[in-house]
Amino acid sequence: MEQRAQGQTTLFVVSIIIFILYAAQVQFRPIFPRYVEMRGGGEAAVGLAIFLNWLAQAILAVPSGYLSDKIGRRETTIIGAVIAAIGFFALPLGSTVLLIMLFYFTAGVGQGAYSTATATYPIDLAKSGQAGRAIGWSQAARQSALSFGPAIGGILATIFDFNTVFIVSALMAVSAVILSLTMLPNIRPQKVASKLRYGARDVLANPIILGSLVATFSLQFTNSVFASFIPLYARELPLAIIGVVFTVQGLMNVVGRPVVGELSNRISRRILTVSLAMLLGTAGMFSLSISPSLEVLIISAILVGLSTGIGIVLLLTTVAEQSPGEKRGFVIGFHTTAIYLGLGFGSAIEGIVIENFGYPIAFQSSGLLTLFGLIAFALLSSRMARPVQK
Repeated sequence: MEQRAQGQTTLFVVSIIIFILYAAQVQFRPIFPRYVEMRGGGEAAVGLAIFLNWLAQAILAVPSGYLSDKIGRRETTIIGAVIAAIGFFALPLGSTVLLIMLFYFTAGVGQGAYSTATATYPIDLAKSGQAGRAIGWSQAARQSALSFGPAIGGILATIFDFNTVFIVSALMAVSAVILSLTMLPNIRPQKVASKLRYGARDVLANPIILGSLVATFSLQFTNSVFASFIPLYARELPLAIIGVVFTVQGLMNVVGRPVVGELSNRISRRILTVSLAMLLGTAGMFSLSISPSLEVLIISAILVGLSTGIGIVLLLTTVAEQSPGEKRGFVIGFHTTAIYLGLGFGSAIEGIVIENFGYPIAFQSSGLLTLFGLIAFALLSSRMARPVQK
C-alpha cells in the first residue's frame, strides 16, 4: 500500500514537471509567428523556423531515449530542460530571422532531450497492464500545459511585451530543473542478465509499431498546421482571442487522454478507435478551410483537439506494449521522433503551400494527409500482435 502511494506521488510530481516544461515551450505560440514577422519574415520563414525547432527535437528524440536508458530518465530530463532554458533566454536577442532560427533550434535540442524521458518515466512507474493509465494521466498534464500555455502567453504579451513571454518561459524551465533535482527519484531500466540486441531495424520491422509511427506523424502534421498558422490566418482577431482558440483545442485534447488511458486495456478494437479519431482531424482541417471566423476556428479546434488527444494516447500505448522493457526509452524515442517530424514538416511544407496557393489548399491537403495516415495505419496494424512489454 505504501509503495503504491509512493508511486502515485511520484506520478503526480513528474506530471507537474511535464506541465511546467510544456507550458514553457508553448507560451509564445500565439506570438511567435508575429515575432518572426516583426524581424522581416513571411509565412515561409515562420514555417521554416518552426520546422527547425521540431527537427532538432526529432533528431534528439531517439538518442535521448537511448541516453535515458543508460543514465536515467531524471538526468536526461534535467539536461534537456537546461538547454531549452538557454534557448528561451536567447530568443529576445534574435534581431534577425536567422538568429531567431538558431536560438529556436537550440531550444529544440533541449526539448527533444526531455520529451522522450518524460514520456517514458510514467510508463516505468506503472505496474503490468497499467501503462495506458500512466500514459493517459501524464499526457493529460502535458496537454493541459499545451492548452493553458498559449492563453497565458497571449495575456503576458498583451500586458507586457513579447520579450517578457520568452523570459518567463526560460524561468519556468529552470524551475522544472530545480523540481526534478529535489523531488524526482531517478529511474532507469532494470538490468537484465542477457543483453538484448534491438536496433532501429527491429523497431521498424514491427508492422504495428511502424503503423503507429505513420499515424502519429500524420496526426501531428495536421496539428502543426493548425497551431502554426492560426495567428496569421486569423490576424484580424486579437492575440488574447487566438490564445483562447488554442486553449479550446488543448482542452479538447486533454479531455480524451485520461479517459482513453483508463480504458485502453478494455478497448478491443483499437484500430477502429484510432481511425475514428483521425477522421475527426481530417474533418477539422476541411472545416478550417471555409473561413477564419471565430465560430469556424472553435469548431476546428474542437475536432483537431479531440483527434490528437484520443489518437496519440492509444498510439503511444501500442508502441509501449510492443517495446522490450530494457529498450523502452529507445523505442519510444521513435514515437517522439514521429511526433516532431510531423509537427516540423507540417509547418515547413504548408508554409510554402500557403504562400503559393493560399490557406484553404494548405488546410485541405493536411487533412488529406491525415486520411492517408489512417489508411496506412489500418493496413499495417490490421492484426494486433501480443504485447512484448516487460
